Order: sequence, then C-alpha cells, then structure tokens
Amino acid sequence: AGQTSSLSYVTTQNLKDPKILLTPYSLLLTPSPYMDKIKQFSDEHPQITSWIVLAIGMVIILVWSAWDVGFEPRQWTALVITTILLAGTCVWIIGWEDEEEEAVEEVGSIK
Repeated sequence: AGQTSSLSYVTTQNLKDPKILLTPYSLLLTPSPYMDKIKQFSDEHPQITSWIVLAIGMVIILVWSAWDVGFEPRQWTALVITTILLAGTCVWIIGWEDEEEEAVEEVGSIK
C-alpha cells in the first residue's frame, strides 16, 4: 500500500543538468524548434489550424469507416476533398460565433 512510483518527472531545468539520465519519456519533453514554429502558426492562424486538425480527423474516420466499401481511386479522391471542404465549412460556421462575441464586446466597450 505504501509503494511509490519509480517514474521521475523531468523538467526543462533539470534537463540542463548533465547528470540526469535521458529516458525516452524525457526526450519527449525536450523543446523542439519545429514545435515553436507550429505553436506560432497556431497562435497567428487559429481557424486554419482548426481546419487542418479537424480535416485530418475527419479523413481518418472516413478512411477507417469506408475502407471495405471498394471505392475506386477517383471516388476516394472526391470523398477526401469533400471531407476537407466540409471540415473548413464547419470551422467557418463555428467562427461566426467568435465574430458575434467580438462585436458584442466592442459595443460594450464603446458605451
């Protein structure tokens, strides 16, 4: 009952210590220049990022659920393109709510 976990947590500060043994888990926590660029793009373009993430998820679900149907390559292409456009439309419609909230905040700040 009194057992403790042997898993140690690695932070960015103790990664600088050369005595710390790097494990596969700690390597996942190391900063990456690519992640900084992705985060910057995501901060600057949240709707495009949402579109990309939603489209990837929807295409994965499409392929997983329709794999055994026997579509030909042109049909798959049409389905994937339509799914990507549908994901973009969903993000665009969801963005309407954000625009309405911003308009209400602007009207409230004018008063």
